[in-house]
Amino acid sequence: MKHPAPFPAAIRLGAAALFAVLIAVSAAGCGPKVEEYYPLELGNLWEYKTTYPDGRSRTDLEQIIRRQERSYYFSNGEVIIKLSRNTLINRNGLQILKAPFEKGREWEDETVSFRITSVGETVEVPAGTFTDTVTVEWTMQRRAPVTLTADEYADSLVPADERRPKPPPEVLKDKPKREMPLRDFKTYMTFAKGIGPIRYRLEAAEEGEPLREILVSDLVEYKFPNR
Repeated sequence: MKHPAPFPAAIRLGAAALFAVLIAVSAAGCGPKVEEYYPLELGNLWEYKTTYPDGRSRTDLEQIIRRQERSYYFSNGEVIIKLSRNTLINRNGLQILKAPFEKGREWEDETVSFRITSVGETVEVPAGTFTDTVTVEWTMQRRAPVTLTADEYADSLVPADERRPKPPPEVLKDKPKREMPLRDFKTYMTFAKGIGPIRYRLEAAEEGEPLREILVSDLVEYKFPNR
């Protein structure tokens, strides 16, 4: 078993090691702040067009409607909290963006793992072409199998307000159900400097099957009234 060095030995690391630590801390403090890639001010509005593999599409608006200290409340029910200059978390407590932005950097929150997959990639969406971007991959596994009818499974893949009316219980009980295997989910969220999220992409797969694209949501327009 390796024991920690006694305190005097730590002191003997010398000024060179201490200087290296100070340089690293200073460099981290001088890097970009997460709020540069997700401008959080009252009134800021983002409009997205979400498309599905079957050709359907919809428009979504997200606007910051209230602020309470470091929490920003959105019109769609989302809450983004500025935990520090380096970290943003959402209403579920997940750290959706962390600085410094380095390709390959990873972190975890409960059942979700995060990884920065690209930095500085050029991304084109209806709102424009952006070169100063950061893309974060979310990976999640649903471990507990669920039992659904075929209709319920199909509805689980579309937005809630586009689902078919749920049949009465006496009809549902006669429909065959199946236990779904483990499903993997990957979400890719791309942020552009000075703009915020410009693209969301969701992929899902059943156990043993390849991931397939479920939806893509691209930024169409943005309005920042305080600029």
